[in-house]
Amino acid sequence: MGTYPPRRCGLATFTANTRRSLLGSTTWDVDVLRLGDDVDAGGQPPEVVACWDDSMTAADAADLCNDYSCTLLEHEYGILPGREGADVVPFVNRLEVPLVSVLHTVLIDPSTHQRTILEAVARASASVIVLSPSAADRLVRRYHVDPSSVVVIPHGAEPNLGPAVVAQRTVPQLLTWGLLGPGKGIEHAIKAIAILAGRGHLVRYVVAGQTHPNVVAHEGERYRHALQRLASELGVQDLVSFDDRYRDWAEVFAMVRDADIVVLPYDSREQVTSGVLVDAIASGKPIVATAFPHALDIVDGQCGLVVAHEEPEALADAIERLITDKRLAARCVAAARAEAARLAWPVVGAQYGAVLRAAVDERAAASP
Repeated sequence: MGTYPPRRCGLATFTANTRRSLLGSTTWDVDVLRLGDDVDAGGQPPEVVACWDDSMTAADAADLCNDYSCTLLEHEYGILPGREGADVVPFVNRLEVPLVSVLHTVLIDPSTHQRTILEAVARASASVIVLSPSAADRLVRRYHVDPSSVVVIPHGAEPNLGPAVVAQRTVPQLLTWGLLGPGKGIEHAIKAIAILAGRGHLVRYVVAGQTHPNVVAHEGERYRHALQRLASELGVQDLVSFDDRYRDWAEVFAMVRDADIVVLPYDSREQVTSGVLVDAIASGKPIVATAFPHALDIVDGQCGLVVAHEEPEALADAIERLITDKRLAARCVAAARAEAARLAWPVVGAQYGAVLRAAVDERAAASP
């Protein structure tokens, strides 16, 4: 259960990759109950057996899932019906087959309503999967959950270690990619580019990705236009480029391979998992990131450098270190390449398969 292609979002891609990895590591059939009703042109893939939108009740969704051996729920606030996805509570309470839940967000200071939802999901789950050690620590320390049910399985990634295909360039190329919107911190990175230029370090910064559909619906391209004005005001409009084309995964992977450094200047202090981060690591790239939890788990001092939030000077210092200290950059590349093997989807899929099999076997043993 999760959002699913043709929707274009990180969670939909994650759900599709998880399904694909399970098909590759088990002998099971894996169908999809798709969350949400915003299907793009092209309709539903054949593996999607139903869509839980406002026309389906929680009871109907549970009854559908009860025809299967096990349910794997990708949980994120707001992707299910009800306020903040609250309809998941009657769903899990009606579910009769084993439930394994993947928590994509674990808030450090949830509202009472958010806490109630998450704890109900965890209580109904044979296992609760989180994608990083920081998420596990936060979940056990701040929520009423059974610690023995919590399992850390890293966010999977497609190894992308092929050669870059780039023309000869005279300046390093930095990249931030993903759906664009407030909170991405791009303004801080643009200011860092200006600081570097003032120090005599010219770099090219590519901001790739379309504006998030929810942002477009509420405010259009206001954020992108503000970033473009900022680059112009700081005199770095020739060093910063915005690529808003939709790219398929082959094009995205090629673009990441072409980068010298990946920059993740996010404002969020809550982000316990980042698909962009693991894709950068799986591409063997040095990373400069702000200190969001997932970056602290796997980047700091290993695959790159972590800096304070909303501090362009700190971003500039970290980028300068990587472009001037070749030994440091090489160590980060080596660490990222070593980590890429652990994040490969076939490896991750085998771990999911083991957790799901254990849930099914445990239920069978309890109810022969």
